[in-house]
Amino acid sequence: GLFHRDGAGARVPAARGASMRIAIFQHTLNPTVLGWVRGLETRGHDVLNVIAYDTEPSGGWASDLDVTILPNTSGRTNRLMRRLRPALPKAVYAFASLRSVRAFLRERSVEVAIVKIYSMRNVVVLIAAASLRLRRAAWGEEVAPLAWKWRLLRRLRILPRRWFVTNDARPGGVAAPLDPPVGRMAVIPYSPEPVPEPTRVQRRTAPDGPVRILVVAAFWVVDSKRPWWVLDAAIDEGLLDGRATFSFVGLGKPDSPVLEGLRQRVREHGAEPLVDIRLNVPFADMPAIYAAHDLLVLPSAKEQFGMAVPEAMSQGLAVVASDVVGCRGVILPGVTGVLFPVDDRAALGRALSGLVSDPARIRRMGAAGRDFIEAHGSSEVTAAMIERLIER
Repeated sequence: GLFHRDGAGARVPAARGASMRIAIFQHTLNPTVLGWVRGLETRGHDVLNVIAYDTEPSGGWASDLDVTILPNTSGRTNRLMRRLRPALPKAVYAFASLRSVRAFLRERSVEVAIVKIYSMRNVVVLIAAASLRLRRAAWGEEVAPLAWKWRLLRRLRILPRRWFVTNDARPGGVAAPLDPPVGRMAVIPYSPEPVPEPTRVQRRTAPDGPVRILVVAAFWVVDSKRPWWVLDAAIDEGLLDGRATFSFVGLGKPDSPVLEGLRQRVREHGAEPLVDIRLNVPFADMPAIYAAHDLLVLPSAKEQFGMAVPEAMSQGLAVVASDVVGCRGVILPGVTGVLFPVDDRAALGRALSGLVSDPARIRRMGAAGRDFIEAHGSSEVTAAMIERLIER
């Protein structure tokens, strides 16, 4: 069962629903779990955010989170893997010291460890938590059929009994029940952090002015995010006639090939007045950016997180996205947005053209999307799902 620390620091059984000290282990602090954290804190739990790297924008939309950097070891394994697999992200093969993880868990009186399955580092975290007999839960983006690493961890009894994924393979799949049939994993979606009240704006209700289209992308990812698809589709459909404006927002280097290719297309078509490109936007600025747009477009060939989708929906934006797992699990086609076949740019163009010609439909989808996130992906809802998962 669950335990907590009494006044003398001794472990004693906790009543169901009692507050817990929960440590969430990932690699960098990004918006993917901030809604979970806020919801769990609101429900009275003490949440620790444990990361390995502080090399990316951190803090999300808030700055008062309890963040601990538990560094990786810099041993032979890391150096060897860097030579053998230089293209592999270092987070995948990173290790943490088992002793340091155990010490951290004991010193901070952690009762529950929630671990993202991504690397050997977090396998070490699961082993440390198990050795201390802590309550454990694990999550990942992948859906059944399970990837080989999940199957291996289950066979080795390292993966805890409580485990879940954040993306579903079915349209609107976040509405799945928490307790799925045997053999299926629970689905708990990533949750947008609640938007500060001063940031909330009244979306326009009159069909005047251009449709404001937002594209969120990682400009260093050459083969998957494809932000240029949006501009190319708009060109194909004749949407550079003033009926729409386009904002491209993301992280990357100024000399990124993706970024330069996008700028070249803008120059070739004289679209500078209609296109705004912003590089390395802090997470703290994103609420205002979402609020200033009507439609989010995510044309990714694959999508690990798809976090921009629920973030935008929570602020009343309609969504057009490729039909990949990271997007389809949050979108109800025709209700909160449009899904287009992943390799069909012409279908993306038709979707954009149809929505730009029907601003009222964009507003209806945006309102439905906001209601959908409040019902299935809000910080309060997802925190309650996590709480039930770790208590059962």
